[in-house]
Amino acid sequence: MLDDKLIGTTLLEKADVPMGVVFGQIVLENIDNAYVFFKAYCLQNKIGITDDKKDKFLTTRHIPNLKVFDNDNTEIKGSAVSVSGQGGNDFEITIEGIPHNIFSFKFQNHINYYKNLFDQYIDKDNIIEIGIDENERLFIKPEKASFPLIYRTATEVHWDDTENFLYSPKPNEWSYLDWYKQIIGIIQTECNYKLKLTDTTKWTNVSDDLIKQIIEA
Repeated sequence: MLDDKLIGTTLLEKADVPMGVVFGQIVLENIDNAYVFFKAYCLQNKIGITDDKKDKFLTTRHIPNLKVFDNDNTEIKGSAVSVSGQGGNDFEITIEGIPHNIFSFKFQNHINYYKNLFDQYIDKDNIIEIGIDENERLFIKPEKASFPLIYRTATEVHWDDTENFLYSPKPNEWSYLDWYKQIIGIIQTECNYKLKLTDTTKWTNVSDDLIKQIIEA
């Protein structure tokens, strides 16, 4: 919808999952030339564009009145909506900055595809123990992997060379669950490793409630 008028449909068949972005080909309705249409609209409404006049290639910045609705007639909201393409009808629409909870609800297909693809290229190791030590730090002990340089990420996650585990600082504003997610996430994004709980993971000084939260995280 552009200015509350239907201009086309899209399947939003592509995505950048970590960035919360979806995009897809636009099947235009009642628009003879997309390049001419979107260029004229953006110039009239003072919306920034990048325009290759020779090849008729156009990329717009955020178009505030361009909205996308799903099959339930609910708007898919993000931080920006734009279009790009070439010529008469070869244009895509992009929605950026979709909040995680909305993305997870509406685009589970993209998340599943990304996870399956990601799992093919990431190293994996089992978590043999999770605990809270005498210094009140959460620790996570991998079975085989070690991460002695994790301090370089400047995320307050560290590696204990003696005990061979990752650990957080004593919680202040963050909970133990927050630190569990932080450690697992940093190892995955910065070290390309997926640490996995197993049925034999040992729990040391961890409450039943926290165990349940971690398993469900």
